[in-house]
Amino acid sequence: MIRQSLPTKRDRAPKMSEAMITRAVIDHWRQRGVAGTRVDSIPSMGAMGQYGLAKGLPDLLVVSKHLPGGLGLLELKTETGKLSTEQTAFRSTCISAGAKIAVAYGLDQALEVLLDWGVIKPEASR
Repeated sequence: MIRQSLPTKRDRAPKMSEAMITRAVIDHWRQRGVAGTRVDSIPSMGAMGQYGLAKGLPDLLVVSKHLPGGLGLLELKTETGKLSTEQTAFRSTCISAGAKIAVAYGLDQALEVLLDWGVIKPEASR
């Protein structure tokens, strides 16, 4: 019998790109998302030159009644990734304004943030 499930830490390749992490986070939300929440990608990767987009925008927009103002921003990094100067500046602006923003290094941290923010349900035990 073949079980279909989301990748776990032991199933994943040791290094995931940010694009792979983004897809996995959204897939987890689609399967484990709490009703009335949203997790959407901010389309800024490679979109420079598109009016209104600026360097430093986070990867995900998160909507949940459990967040202040109902919104959160999540920057995704590989496990060894680093924030750019523009990302650090954007994060500081958000914190100063009272916005909820987090940086997650790797898929596991990203899922922990969404769980803490009340956006996804705990994973069923295997």
